[in-house]
Amino acid sequence: MPEAVRLFLGENPWKCDCSFIPSFQDLLRKYQSQVEDIADVKCSPPESDKKSPAMIITLSRSAVCRLPNDYAVNALDMVNGILASLIILILGKLAYDYYHFKRTGRLPWIVTKIP
Repeated sequence: MPEAVRLFLGENPWKCDCSFIPSFQDLLRKYQSQVEDIADVKCSPPESDKKSPAMIITLSRSAVCRLPNDYAVNALDMVNGILASLIILILGKLAYDYYHFKRTGRLPWIVTKIP
């Protein structure tokens, strides 16, 4: 940019989310000499937050782009694990009964109880 160009980006309600901030920070760093009020380029505060808004240029990407907790176990994950374990146990019992029947010729006791 030519030196005659001056940008005033402060006092605007910038939405600080993960899809916008990283590229906007790169733009601010690249054209830092042309942005006259870089200290006033701040995030718009959420309604519940009464603190002073953060300067966008000083925000860390990890503060803006928070990853979900990778170690959180979902209820469906637990159900899937239990069902997979039950299927493996049933298949193991079936294989054991088949092997036992082939070796001894006797059926499992549960089969004798079923009419």
